Amino acid sequence: MRILIIGAGASGLVTAKTAQQAGHEVSIVEASSAIGGTFENKRYKDGRMVSSKYLTCFSDFRSPDAEMHMSLADYVAYLREYAVHFGILERIRFNVKVLDVVKTKKTGTEAAYTVTIQEDGDDSHPRTEAWDAVAVCSGLHNVPTVPDFPGQEQFRGEMLHSSEYKEPEIFRGRKVLIIGTGETAFDLGYAAATTGATAVTMSTRHGFVSVPACFGENNPPLDCVIMNWATHAWESSWAQRVGMHWWVTTKFTRMGFLLTTGSSYGFNQWVGKRYNMTWDEGRKHIVNKSAKCMPLLSRKAKKEAHWLRRWIYSWTDTEYSDIGLDIDLVEGSVARFDSESVHFETAQGPRRVEADLVVLATGYRQRFPFLQKTEGGEGPQGDDPLPSEHFILDPAEPRLAYIGFIRPNVGAIPPMAEMQAMWWCQRLQNQVEEGSSLDRACYRLKGSRLCYGAFTAGLVGFGF
Repeated sequence: MRILIIGAGASGLVTAKTAQQAGHEVSIVEASSAIGGTFENKRYKDGRMVSSKYLTCFSDFRSPDAEMHMSLADYVAYLREYAVHFGILERIRFNVKVLDVVKTKKTGTEAAYTVTIQEDGDDSHPRTEAWDAVAVCSGLHNVPTVPDFPGQEQFRGEMLHSSEYKEPEIFRGRKVLIIGTGETAFDLGYAAATTGATAVTMSTRHGFVSVPACFGENNPPLDCVIMNWATHAWESSWAQRVGMHWWVTTKFTRMGFLLTTGSSYGFNQWVGKRYNMTWDEGRKHIVNKSAKCMPLLSRKAKKEAHWLRRWIYSWTDTEYSDIGLDIDLVEGSVARFDSESVHFETAQGPRRVEADLVVLATGYRQRFPFLQKTEGGEGPQGDDPLPSEHFILDPAEPRLAYIGFIRPNVGAIPPMAEMQAMWWCQRLQNQVEEGSSLDRACYRLKGSRLCYGAFTAGLVGFGF
């Protein structure tokens, strides 16, 4: 079978390698000039992986000599070595954009696709190719979400999306507002506070959960501590019904945070509490593991705390004593912009934040512009929806797969993409049972903007 793979990031490379080993003829088209996807195209100075090398690397190409949490540059180098080792690099056509994917045969088992592509260059014209199957691996972090706030056209300062950020010098001498509190936002907040910004403010609408990727230099990484096969390969129906795993992790973990750092919100997290987090809500909420700026966010709250409590937990901030700038946190929604500030609606009332640089760390949208719209329409927040069978394919169209669009609460997308690719190749060869039960607990996340959850548990039973 001839398979076209769209995208040469981690998901595209592992899909190509898996399909090639299964005996298929593969080709990858990549819109940019390099492999790596978002790890290459949106890389910034001092950016690091928040998942450890143990969970991030592919199963048959480990990297024992790498740092525990690789820099983005090192991870891209790892992907290149992977592509060379498995003979994938020569299968990639760079600077090729996919314009359209059309199913030309209507029966699922004998489907074929006409793909319209265009190479970079003013004199290049679109051309079509015929393929037996297509894997969409264009990336979860590809199309930036850029909100349209009231009055932002009046703002005289600079505004950019976090995907455009490259160097921390952009913050020097400026009043910085970062809208969002995800992992990239935390990286940028810390960079701004340590690179000469005059003021740094971050904003969150619903709070967050901050836990560092590693509790100390010589300790196991977070993802190896709480995401292991012993606790996640199988879960009884009784444990699913009562939410035992969630109850244990919530009660005991938060108690540990409280005793060791003075706050149960997260590890050393005294602000930004995530309220009313139920079992299902918690399962689809990402743990923020880029925690370097958390002590700077918590410092104001600690200064206002009782002196005894402040003294007991002062050990958590010793390495930050030479950083004089605190990071302020606004808990509320953006109401409007004016010429030199941003206004928020908070539980305590309106609040105005002066800024001359606003960074939108507002995430990404799930878009497939080269595919025709399905009957399902758009998903939450206007995202293009994923198909129903394990969110990998539509049972009526098994030769069109979406690989790399689910992520774990704690863990990494690449190894999940590897399992998806294995499953799809087996599905193409009729070696797995068709259909899936989306009523199972690990799939009760349909209201989430993106697909989070223990998908490993849903796929392990299919012969891996």
